[in-house]
Amino acid sequence: MIIRCLIILCSILLATAGFVSADSAKVGNNLPVNLADYLRNDEKLTYVVKWNGFPIGKIQTSVWSVIRKFDDKACYMLKLDVESNDFLSMFYKIRSSLSSLADVKNGWSYLYRRRAVEGGYRGNDRVVFEYNNKDKNGKPAPMAFPYLIRWEEVEELKPFELPGKICDPVTLIWYLRGIPLQQIGDSVSILLADRYSLLKTKWSVSGYNKINLPLLGSYDSIIISPSLLLSSDNKNLLDVTGQASFWLEKNTRIILRAEANLEIGQLGVTLVSEDNTRLQEFKLKSGN
Repeated sequence: MIIRCLIILCSILLATAGFVSADSAKVGNNLPVNLADYLRNDEKLTYVVKWNGFPIGKIQTSVWSVIRKFDDKACYMLKLDVESNDFLSMFYKIRSSLSSLADVKNGWSYLYRRRAVEGGYRGNDRVVFEYNNKDKNGKPAPMAFPYLIRWEEVEELKPFELPGKICDPVTLIWYLRGIPLQQIGDSVSILLADRYSLLKTKWSVSGYNKINLPLLGSYDSIIISPSLLLSSDNKNLLDVTGQASFWLEKNTRIILRAEANLEIGQLGVTLVSEDNTRLQEFKLKSGN
């Protein structure tokens, strides 16, 4: 349950272990976002995770410095690691690593991989996104091909259709930096999927705030919140309006804080360290 909550926070908030595609009235496929404009090679961000105010672990996001190739596309390798602290690990050890290969020029994902240790559970799987796939009649039919990895055996799971170009939840952390959400009320619909299904959400700007990070200083932030969660056939699954929010630094759009009100209590993450980002350039001076 805890790891699910962490992944919700990192993916639906930071934004579930699913895959994302903007489909607002302004957009057809996922908006192309040139990731090179919004991240730096070797950047690292570390967040403390708290449940009802008690520290339970940390999350680290990172960009690998080496540009990789996938289907002849230049891609960043992006990572998100979740680790429980010593106290929680006595009861429920978490060592989960999510990674993604995302197109440098448009932010679309080509490969998503998850390795997880969650209590007694061990998971190892990946999803390949084939945008050039064609059906038996030769017509374009983008598909996601999930695989389950057990030791040296690879099991192909049931593939599912993609509505267009997408990005996965790891990529989303950087992808959101380039989405044009500015004014209160601005919104964008985002299509999410886990390894088996597609979901629709709506993301909106809910406010602005000056936020103080005890170890990093004060920053102006924009607050973005998800609302209605729907299945891909528009059946209402969950209304999360007002239950989750995250704060992005106004200029860099780096996530500073995220919170979610869950059945088991409040889960939050707060940025505690950064390396090789532009965040310090926008630190507010005392008295601002």
